[in-house]
Parts: sequence; C-alpha cells; structure tokens
Amino acid sequence: MVRLWIRTDGEQPKAVAEHTRRAPGPGALVDVEARSAEEARAVFKLYGSEEPNRKTDREGWLSWDEARVSVRSVTT
Repeated sequence: MVRLWIRTDGEQPKAVAEHTRRAPGPGALVDVEARSAEEARAVFKLYGSEEPNRKTDREGWLSWDEARVSVRSVTT
C-alpha cells in the first residue's frame, strides 16, 4: 500500500509516509494498493479517468474497475 498526497497545486501526487494522517499542504490523502509510488500514481490517474466503454474496450474497463477498488480516501 502506498499513501499519496493528492495535491491541488497542479503538481503530481506525492508519496508520503503511511502513518501520515493529514496532508502536508492543500489537498487530500488516499491509500492506493500498489507496490511503488510510481505504480500508485498510475493507478490513481486511471481511477480519476473517465469510464471506458465496457463493450468496446473490455481490457481498459477491467483495469479502470480494478483502479476504482484500489484507491481509498484517508479519513482522520
């Protein structure tokens, strides 16, 4: 699991320590089921993308759906 700080200043999400309970600046924290920060950023990007057409892009839809269950908001 990787904890990401989803920044609101236009910069890419930044990995933070798993015990972090508050974002270090404007934005939110999310937990992403991933092995690295790079993979977590890719999963989060897919999570936030538009849903692919399930009939014409089955593989893309499955990846998108998996991303939807791999990202969870951190609440304090």
